[in-house]
This record gives sequence, structure tokens and C-alpha cells, in this order.
Amino acid sequence: MHTSLLATKFHIPHQRVDLVARPRLLEQLDSGLRDGHKLTVVCAPAGYGKTTVVTEWLATRHPNSTDPRARNIWLSLEEADDDVLRFMRYFLTAFRRADQSLGATALPMLEMPGLPPLTTLLDELLNDLATWDAPLLLVLDDYHVISDPQIHQALEYFLDHQPASTHLILTTRTDPPLPLARMRARRQLTEIRVRDLR
Repeated sequence: MHTSLLATKFHIPHQRVDLVARPRLLEQLDSGLRDGHKLTVVCAPAGYGKTTVVTEWLATRHPNSTDPRARNIWLSLEEADDDVLRFMRYFLTAFRRADQSLGATALPMLEMPGLPPLTTLLDELLNDLATWDAPLLLVLDDYHVISDPQIHQALEYFLDHQPASTHLILTTRTDPPLPLARMRARRQLTEIRVRDLR
């Protein structure tokens, strides 16, 4: 059954007017993109400005390309999103809002009786992304609210297969149960921690 989605969850938050510029952090985020990292994790307790630094970066630094197809995609998460069907509906819709060609096959599959295998949904999305030859950034804000192992596994699968033009950013209060050590060893991970945000 189709459930209406809250449009404001896809809105990039407005920058604060009293924002203190943090060029060193913006350079860290830039560096992760330049180095071809798949994932950026911005991890710190509440109040450290995780969301603020990412929104500042999106506003001032990215896309740093003249490509009109470059996209920034935002999804604010909340506790109710810790449900695999709801999460996938928002996740796929976030891409679809960036361009109608992204997730065009996968999203209607959520309305079929019984949830298809997550890898099937993600394969359809990943095939769409493989033809999208422009920078595409997806931010999942407040990822710490997610505890469903199926969602973590789906995100790991997505990271393992995402094309080079796609980059994922997680803001979170705790480390996500993703293969961060492996990604760190393969130089696929940018990390911004409490020490960086102070």
C-alpha cells in the first residue's frame, strides 16, 4: 500500500546566519571526493555541528563541477525510518527526486505484493546510477536512528557496488555497523570525528 512521504525530509537544511567558517573541515570533505572515496562518515555526539558542516559544504563547495547534471541529494532520517520498507521508499524516492530516471524501475517494485529482495531493488537503482555520469552526492542525516540489520546490509551492498560518480555521506552520533575498517584500509573512507569538529 502506498504511503505518502514527507517532502521536507528531502530538503537540505538552511545554513545558520551565525555560522563560523571552518575551511579545514570543508577541505577534508573536498579531499574525500578528490581521492575517490565512496563514503564520508561525520560522527560525533549531538551538538557538535555535524549537519551544519555538511550543509555548509554543500552550499559553498559542491558541486564544484560545471556539469549541470551534478546533484546533491538529502534525506533526513528519524526513528520511524528504522523500518526496511519505509527506509527503502524514502531512499529510492530521494534519488527519484534528483532525476526521474533514477529509481524509475525500483520504486514501483515496492508496491508489489511482498517486498522484493533488497538486492533486486538496489541492482535496479545501481544500474540507473551507472548511466548517470555526473557527480552525485547522497547525505543520510542522523543515520544513528537506524538499527535494522537489513537496512545496514542494504547500505553495505549499495556501497560495495556504487559507481565512482556517487558518494555517500552519513551524519551520525555513533559509528554505523558498516565495514569501516575495510573501507579505511582500502582508502575508500573519509572520517570527520569529534576532534575535527571542536
